[in-house]
Amino acid sequence: MHYPIWKSKMNPSVHQADMQFYSTRNSPISMSIQGKNVLNVNFLNITIFNITFDNQVLFNIVCTDQSDYIIINNFHVKNCLFTNSTLFQFQNARRRIQIENLIIDSCEFYNSSIVRLNQVQNLLTNIIINSMSIKDSIFNNINLINSIEKTILTINNIQIMSNQLINSKFIIFNYKFYCNDIFMKDNQLISSQFISQISSLLLSSEIQMNNIKIRKNIIQHFSLFATEQKQSTSQVTYLLENLYFEDNTLSCYQEQFLITINCHSLVIQNIFLRNTTNYRFISLLAVPFIRIQNAIYENLHQAQKVQTSSNCFSHCFSHSQLLQVSGFSNISLNQITIKNQFSIDQSIISIQSNPLITLNSNDYIQITNVEFMGNMLLKQNLGIFFLQF
Repeated sequence: MHYPIWKSKMNPSVHQADMQFYSTRNSPISMSIQGKNVLNVNFLNITIFNITFDNQVLFNIVCTDQSDYIIINNFHVKNCLFTNSTLFQFQNARRRIQIENLIIDSCEFYNSSIVRLNQVQNLLTNIIINSMSIKDSIFNNINLINSIEKTILTINNIQIMSNQLINSKFIIFNYKFYCNDIFMKDNQLISSQFISQISSLLLSSEIQMNNIKIRKNIIQHFSLFATEQKQSTSQVTYLLENLYFEDNTLSCYQEQFLITINCHSLVIQNIFLRNTTNYRFISLLAVPFIRIQNAIYENLHQAQKVQTSSNCFSHCFSHSQLLQVSGFSNISLNQITIKNQFSIDQSIISIQSNPLITLNSNDYIQITNVEFMGNMLLKQNLGIFFLQF
């Protein structure tokens, strides 16, 4: 069935408020809200529930080249099924797009997206998402927010509770990215990335992430942040502060680091990694300037004991690691606490130069106020140290 909701051509401004869309049928319906050559868009108090979408673009907004606004406020999606579909698609949007109070509740997304940008020109878009709640939903093979164009992406106050995220990338971006106040709890995170920075030819950009709390999730091959940027010639600066990764349950073997970064300048401060074993946390690839301070990497108790035979651990190797650095110019570590960690054939901190880059230059390492307590590192195949240079 097809329900044409709204279609606009050459309308400078569109305002829609207090609308509800729902279906009493279990079969997919066709539903579209389209705008072509619009200047201003304002959606307020929109609710969609009990609808199945298949191969749909629900809101398809094609903009003019004039700079103005798109505002979506109080948007609620409940008990819907999305297959090969997109909730919001913005095309040629050289303007501010602002989404406030977006709620996704008890939905299923398969090979779908919530927000997607398609630009045919080199246009700068500013997307701001404030207050997003996602709960009791399933996401399989999805890109929830897909912004591969030249976009300044700002995300504030996201709560992600009791979901399944499988084979997915939650946020994809390639330019400037700012996020604050993200809370993830009681989710199943399987073979997925929460934030992915794709490779970009843009010479200068910045990434700032603040107040990230990840607690009591079940994790199998999950990363919080991963970059595909493979060279430090781009002037990308990265600031990560106030990260809490606590009481998560991991599978026996983890392929991914929690955070993988390649940039020009990096500052990490105030990170708290507690009661999560068998995880490698931070990998830095060819980052010239690194500063990490006030990091606590601890377990409440040391659950392991030295066994009489290394075969006692063969059923599940523990590869706990705080930091791995491959290629740098200047690194500073200050106020680091490492307590009750257990690892086999893995150094807690590994710092290595890149001989292809630093052959004719000096590298500088400064380590101050680092404290080790109650840790256990065992050797099966390799020589192991707390610090490896």
